[in-house]
Amino acid sequence: MYKKIQNGFKRLADGAIIPDDADNKDYQEVLEWIEDGNTPQPADPPAQPGTAHQQAEAALQAEIDELNAKYPGLSLSIADGYAGALGKLLAAEVTKEECNYLNTLYQVYNSVQ
Repeated sequence: MYKKIQNGFKRLADGAIIPDDADNKDYQEVLEWIEDGNTPQPADPPAQPGTAHQQAEAALQAEIDELNAKYPGLSLSIADGYAGALGKLLAAEVTKEECNYLNTLYQVYNSVQ
């Protein structure tokens, strides 16, 4: 059984992601499976504005604001991304725990965009 996802299918038996690619053997199997009268599960609806993305952005911004207030001259922004922020964090001698927490917030923020 399969589920439609953006740009392909997800095989539910093992979680494999199968891209829409005519040369892909797994994709050809999906098309044959559909031709045999089967129907994949529909894709999940797109995320609604004001849900996980905005919550993640608000949490990330709050932590950035707190770090900027605690470490004068840091001037982080969401646009820095974690990789861009890391150099600033190290130069300001931000604690490892604060760096890890900020990294986690960036990961959540990026996963729900």
